[in-house]
Amino acid sequence: MIKFLFKTLIIVVLLLIIIPLIMLLFGEGALLYKIFDWSFPNMKEKQEWVMFGDKPASNISASVSDLTIEHNVIREGKHGMNLCSKQVFKNLEGSDCYTMIRFFDDKGNPLKGKSAKDEDGNFCIIGKVVPDCNDCENDQRVFVAYDQFDVPETGVAYFLCDIRLFILDCNGERVELAFSQPSRFHLSF
Repeated sequence: MIKFLFKTLIIVVLLLIIIPLIMLLFGEGALLYKIFDWSFPNMKEKQEWVMFGDKPASNISASVSDLTIEHNVIREGKHGMNLCSKQVFKNLEGSDCYTMIRFFDDKGNPLKGKSAKDEDGNFCIIGKVVPDCNDCENDQRVFVAYDQFDVPETGVAYFLCDIRLFILDCNGERVELAFSQPSRFHLSF
């Protein structure tokens, strides 16, 4: 029992010496930062990703409401649906922001695109938004023709879609700001 208490006392004394030394050398909060830096190695990279010009972005954010779907819409002679969402952009005035609506089958697998595709060939619609103020609300309505979906001649097919908001960092990589929960819908003929 005495050996255990002696070892515990040595550990406590060492910690009492090491912790203030780290705080003195690296500043307050450095120990916690080092622990999180070790536990989450990509955290530092994500904090430094977003650059506007030569200055790092600060206090930027965005949010998106869940998608709502309006069926049986006709636009330019095509039957389809409107995908509606409300987006809020904070501290992004004049910045190029992007919305991406993605589509999946009922198991969550990405659909292959017929005309609207991402770089992997998956069905998605990407639009650009440039907020005109630092507290910008955007009501988005995107039309999608039903002929973009492979639907069996009889029966019902279920699909999922979601929306993601992102900006591009100084290297052209996507930095996601917000996303909606997936919305489920069905089509039948």
